[in-house]
Amino acid sequence: MLFCGLVLVVGHTVSSAQDSSDVFSRIDKLVTEKQQPGWKLVKKRVYPKIAQLLYEWKQGKSFAVVHVFIYTSSEEASTRFKALPTLLKVGGIDTGGIDMTVLQAKVPGLGDENFLWEGFYTERLFGVDFRSGRVVVHTSASSFSVAEQFALQIAEAIPPPG
Repeated sequence: MLFCGLVLVVGHTVSSAQDSSDVFSRIDKLVTEKQQPGWKLVKKRVYPKIAQLLYEWKQGKSFAVVHVFIYTSSEEASTRFKALPTLLKVGGIDTGGIDMTVLQAKVPGLGDENFLWEGFYTERLFGVDFRSGRVVVHTSASSFSVAEQFALQIAEAIPPPG
């Protein structure tokens, strides 16, 4: 549904297949075991060669989409995280990007760095994006509370840097 082309927009991530697979397995296990009550997982895509994954959930008219990107180092992940708003805009909705505004608000204790954003694609969106070590997570949803709920769930599965 939303942002299926994001994998192409964000570019390449390079990580060892084993490292990516371990993180993806942890996330998938958490998503499976801690299914959000009332939410239905409607899409799951794993792109091991480029170290990315995508989940999409729905509950009535509410939705949440989570993209996970794994990089080779925390430094590269931080650089990519800071560039994420620019990469996602890519000219705005006329060229398939998101008309998004990064807000000053943050989610306390979420990852090494994070930001909230609001925007428009085919409908109004709210998001929580964060970086934890080598992992960058982009969450878009029908409300800030839903975006935060799913971002925090994914954050639980990301192993501490090591």
